[in-house]
Amino acid sequence: MTDTFDKAISHHQDLAAGWDARYQSGSFKRRANFFRESVRPVLEPNGRWLDAGCGSGYFARILAESGAAVHGIDGASDMVQAARSAARDHPAMDRLSFELVETIERLPFEDASFDGVLSLSVLEYVPDPQQALAEMARVLRPGGQLVVSIPNTGSLIRALAALRQRLRRQSAGGSAYLESSHFTVRRAEIAPMLNRHGMALQSLHPCDPSLYGLLARISPNLYFITARRA
Repeated sequence: MTDTFDKAISHHQDLAAGWDARYQSGSFKRRANFFRESVRPVLEPNGRWLDAGCGSGYFARILAESGAAVHGIDGASDMVQAARSAARDHPAMDRLSFELVETIERLPFEDASFDGVLSLSVLEYVPDPQQALAEMARVLRPGGQLVVSIPNTGSLIRALAALRQRLRRQSAGGSAYLESSHFTVRRAEIAPMLNRHGMALQSLHPCDPSLYGLLARISPNLYFITARRA
């Protein structure tokens, strides 16, 4: 699994320069709009927040615009640099900071040191997602909010992508995303998983960032999950 994680870091290193621009169109834009319209209203973006796996800092900036002081961390140095560059001229630049870390499975922060933790489309890449969740719970203060997004195990879009990947492998192709993305959840698994880490499910938002969003109810591509630390 370490090789898979290294590939994920390398993959995101290669994409860092244009990562933020992806949120201006296509499925990335639809996912960002979904976060703003469906997830952001249930959050309390005040105090100190951690963005674990911040990428180019796009979602960290959304939280900072709402008043939170956000510290973003990522394992890809080029992503951290991209996040710092994007924040440099941002109106909330004084509430944004970014740091390179080895892994979110070992967070370099004291217990209960954040009012909220955000981690979007990250757990699917790490070698031990449960350990990463345990660390997020550890650094959350009692009553603090957790926000994560995790792919749905039963996603039709993911199943079609996996089929396409198998066909590409036969012609020496493949999908760098699916090569690295390995952790998915079923809806019924989410609340028990959070409970094991001392968190209670607050809200669940099925998301289908395809062109028409038709699969959100029957076969969402991913779940946006909010929870509170007990």
